Amino acid sequence: MAENQPIIIKKKKAGGHGAHGGAWKIAYADLVTAMMAFFLVMWIIGLDEKTKVGIAEYFNNPSSYGMNKPSSRFVLPLGKQPQTTKGQLDKNEEPETNLPYDDAKRVLATTRETVQAEGSLGSLREQVVVAMGKDGLRIELADSGGASFFTADGQLRPEGRKAVERVAPILINTKSKIDVQGHAEARPGQAELPWRQASERAGAVVRALTAAGFPSDRIHSVVSYGATQLRSPQNPTSPANRRVVILVPFKIQYDRESAAAPAEQ
Repeated sequence: MAENQPIIIKKKKAGGHGAHGGAWKIAYADLVTAMMAFFLVMWIIGLDEKTKVGIAEYFNNPSSYGMNKPSSRFVLPLGKQPQTTKGQLDKNEEPETNLPYDDAKRVLATTRETVQAEGSLGSLREQVVVAMGKDGLRIELADSGGASFFTADGQLRPEGRKAVERVAPILINTKSKIDVQGHAEARPGQAELPWRQASERAGAVVRALTAAGFPSDRIHSVVSYGATQLRSPQNPTSPANRRVVILVPFKIQYDRESAAAPAEQ
């Protein structure tokens, strides 16, 4: 009986979590592609018309896209004239920094005549020094041992203001920029004082010029030289060293025989 007993073999089925191959990867890739395409379309919809036309042109004919485009936005097509902007026009209309030399000589003569004709200046007329220097036309308001254009605190006296008011229209008509330079006498033991006094006097002249109508944007510089450029070096404490210079730079006309600047007149 034992020999005829059947042999029973039990087989267990595997669970339902086995591998399913790579089909899910393909489905996921399709999903990602669809999402990318969706967001790309949404981005294009939000673009302006000019950009949309450019994108359409590229996809319609990629090989020719950009062939007719200049490599620089400053390239001017043949047959057209360059356009001048308002900013360029304004820049071209800016006043010349330097006055032509021949015009400077005429301004010198006019300034001398105007100052000498101003009777309210009295003896101070001789202290308005107008000369041609190597650096430009110089109009100086100089002091002497007695009469002065300036008060003790560096402000202009009525005579000094009148002198500036008479000179201002001439400077306005030159269309040139100017430099204003302050100078002072030496003060032994008070090294800072000449710098401050020269600065105050130069500032007073600038204020008088602008009050007389001279454009502030044509004042190129206002400089205090203190006691470093004395009119009378042999007497550094002399009031004659106390002055303000209005400098009008000019264009020096060189000739073929000499390249030297004109000497002071």
